[in-house]
Amino acid sequence: KFLVAVPNLSGLADRVIGIVSSFMLAMLTGRAFQIGPRSPLIPLQSVFNTKYINWIRPADPEWIIEPLKYKAKEMNYNSTVLAEKRHFAVNTLDNWKLLNNFLSQNLDGLLGGDAQTTYIVINRGLSMRIFTNKHYSNELEITWRLSQETAFGCIVHLLFQPKPEIFLTIPDLFSSIMQVQESSKKVVLIGIQIRVGDHIFANDAVQL
Repeated sequence: KFLVAVPNLSGLADRVIGIVSSFMLAMLTGRAFQIGPRSPLIPLQSVFNTKYINWIRPADPEWIIEPLKYKAKEMNYNSTVLAEKRHFAVNTLDNWKLLNNFLSQNLDGLLGGDAQTTYIVINRGLSMRIFTNKHYSNELEITWRLSQETAFGCIVHLLFQPKPEIFLTIPDLFSSIMQVQESSKKVVLIGIQIRVGDHIFANDAVQL
């Protein structure tokens, strides 16, 4: 059984947060995890290697993606298609309160039960809050050895290994960082993401 994270059409940060949340749902329900391509977004495999998990998925038919669009038209999708137990869609963009159910209920029932492939779109984070779900808190902490503080970072590192060529635009900075990382001294490297809004790129006048 598969769980497919369908990236939402928003900024990269929202997409990564949603993908990490989707991955946690997959590992807690024993589903193989994939990330589906979404036009017009750049495929994530063009900038990230799949070193530990091959999450690449071929494009799905448009009728499968339709129920996952923001403000999607009402469709009798799950009740008709689920009879064959093949596809199931979970749209949290239109029903963001559904995320609260992930924090308290059994996940199998929310993710289509025996459906072969479950498609989900999320743009909010669950990596810390899902530890409050009594059904899974022990599994997260004991089996997976994760905590609220480490889960997001561990999963990002597991899923996304940046391809070296993306650093060619900042060669001097990248070189200095690698020298620090490879030195014998114990140095903690901290990355900070500054969120300024997607509109900032519209005029091609980005300033630090």
